[in-house]
Amino acid sequence: MMLLAVILAVGCSPKITSSLSSRYQALSPDAEVVVLGLNDSKPENAEFLGHIKVGDTGFTMKNGNYDEVLKIAKEQARKAGGNVLKITEHKTPDLVSSIHRIKADVLRVDDTSSIKENQDQLMLSSHPDYAVIYFYRHSGAGVIVNYDVHIGEKKVYRAKANTKAEVKIYDEGEFSIWAKTEAKEVLSLEIKKGCDYYIRCSVDMGILVGRPALDRMPVESGKADYESIEIE
Repeated sequence: MMLLAVILAVGCSPKITSSLSSRYQALSPDAEVVVLGLNDSKPENAEFLGHIKVGDTGFTMKNGNYDEVLKIAKEQARKAGGNVLKITEHKTPDLVSSIHRIKADVLRVDDTSSIKENQDQLMLSSHPDYAVIYFYRHSGAGVIVNYDVHIGEKKVYRAKANTKAEVKIYDEGEFSIWAKTEAKEVLSLEIKKGCDYYIRCSVDMGILVGRPALDRMPVESGKADYESIEIE
């Protein structure tokens, strides 16, 4: 089996390191790639195609939220003919890096429908009539900068250090979540009833005050992150 090792580091983009099989033709750019989390099991019939790592060049300042990092990983999986991405390691933004960093196995299965059905079943929670967005903020950089978080025109959370809030959403569709200090940050979120969403709030470097950062987290790590905040 021939493996291709690839390392890409361009400008301020996340660094991609991969070791992937080249025996399959690449999938189309819009082909679906199913993502399995840290605690999800690999499908028994899955064929292993290799590893991928999306990290930090050391100069990355933006374009490193979780959705963007997953998008990059999915693109690499499609190039290898893979349709399943199994996350094996996930590091959230910290003092070392301003972006999410992941490692994942790239897999190929004949049919992803059974995986998606299992995921849909797991998403059906104890609140099938509404979704819940969990907002939270740890202490850290820019701790003196506080800001309001809105969903559409409605203020739903005051982002202060070591705080959290639970917001119920009774409608489905795409929602605009935003905050503003010296600059405006907007996060588009597709909401489905019965689902939980975790939004980590923080502050990025700015010219004068600092700018808000709204980062959607994967459910398993977001839940642990959210629960780790103890309200005094």
